[in-house]
Amino acid sequence: MPLPSPLTLAGSASTWGPLDWWRLEMHALRPTSAAAEVAVISPKAVWSKAGKGPVPWLGCLLVPLFITSFVTPLIGALLMVAAVVEDDGFDWALAAAGWLTLVSAAVTVYGEWQERRQPRALTTGTVLIIAGFHLLPGVVTLGIGLLVALPTIEGPAGWWLLVVVADLAIHIAMLVRGRSRRGGPQHEIDNLQRAVAELPADVATTVTAERRAAIDLLVERGLVDGETAERAKAAPLGLLGPTMAPALMPEHIRASVERHD
Repeated sequence: MPLPSPLTLAGSASTWGPLDWWRLEMHALRPTSAAAEVAVISPKAVWSKAGKGPVPWLGCLLVPLFITSFVTPLIGALLMVAAVVEDDGFDWALAAAGWLTLVSAAVTVYGEWQERRQPRALTTGTVLIIAGFHLLPGVVTLGIGLLVALPTIEGPAGWWLLVVVADLAIHIAMLVRGRSRRGGPQHEIDNLQRAVAELPADVATTVTAERRAAIDLLVERGLVDGETAERAKAAPLGLLGPTMAPALMPEHIRASVERHD
């Protein structure tokens, strides 16, 4: 169920506590892509009840596409292992593994292009998982290809090993680069601020106005005092929770910010 507006949240509250500031920011940014970045830094009690907003049709296509890019190198490596076990020739297995790796590499290149347009810092775990799904099967395919398959192949199938080498090179470079791009966001708060900065000006203005109106309503209803309200209004868009109730920020997010600031 989509989140109600900030005014609805402020109007229906009987009390107002630290966690509610985090909820108010999530409700304010509910129609924007920045809401996902707010959820990342928010306490579980906020994002677990946030519901689901509309999913862009392109996002529906990209998610399975990126999942496919993780699976295809593994399938290619399994085909090479099967060719060794069955001793049935390597031309078909190497060609199939090459095609599958090419698909995976193409998705990776597209992802890198998107990341250059809208850079985001990743977690170290995410970097290692992405690298593992590509490097481990790639090493298996390349190893079997060079040591077992290549000496027995007479046709052009051996050229597919160059695709495997290219995919390995791309993901080694990404692993060396680490969780963030130089000059880009370095941690989760940076990701949120970048997402807010990317909002169209009219959207940012509307969201800010809705948030201010909700805070004014809280004052009118006697749930917060004027000084608290002014501090909340002055909070940068996206950072209402960390400004008003920083102690509720998840420990791993706080540690990440402190480590990379």
